[in-house]
Amino acid sequence: MLPVLAFAAFSSSRLPNMLDDNAWRYLAYLIIVGYVGIAAMIVWQLVSQRPVVVVDHRGIHVGHRRFMAWSEIGSIGFVAGPKLARQLPVQPKNVWAKNLVLTQQHVNDLSAFRLWLGELLDEQRSAPGS
Repeated sequence: MLPVLAFAAFSSSRLPNMLDDNAWRYLAYLIIVGYVGIAAMIVWQLVSQRPVVVVDHRGIHVGHRRFMAWSEIGSIGFVAGPKLARQLPVQPKNVWAKNLVLTQQHVNDLSAFRLWLGELLDEQRSAPGS
């Protein structure tokens, strides 16, 4: 976040000069649109309090709409993807159902979270009555 703020402070001081110069005017408009988009995304995340992951006795909740019960989980997938966009798929038993995908927006350390979810899944499967 610090590099983004530093770039924002640096470029915002130059925006008035860029808007006056015909050669740089369109770049200044693009920077302004980028600032507005980033600010809107931050406000949306703060207001909606998303993304939220809740792991409880019933299963895994992602946000307010996505849910997978422990009895529906087939396996916890492997962490995949590039460094800044890693994903952890939770695969259902039903092959036609959608995976529940967790990202680094949900959990910072996906590898440790995967191990922990695997242990919880094993506990749920070995619990009496399941």
